[in-house]
Amino acid sequence: MTPSAPVKVDNPFFARIWPAIATHETEQMRELRRENLAGLSGRVFEVGAGIGTNFALYPDSVTQVVAARARPRRRR
Repeated sequence: MTPSAPVKVDNPFFARIWPAIATHETEQMRELRRENLAGLSGRVFEVGAGIGTNFALYPDSVTQVVAARARPRRRR
């Protein structure tokens, strides 16, 4: 088998539909997010922050959130 060059995948579909999906998130999913974030405090580095779905759910013990978005298409 000969190695081939990597194929670049650039599909903006998910990036385009996620804001609409996120606005219809159930309360159970929001509660799960809150539980996952509950133990955090101080300065938090969130990788893959997307549209910021977690931002409103960080506990008061978080003093700063540094958010990174890896894909330029999803940056605002």
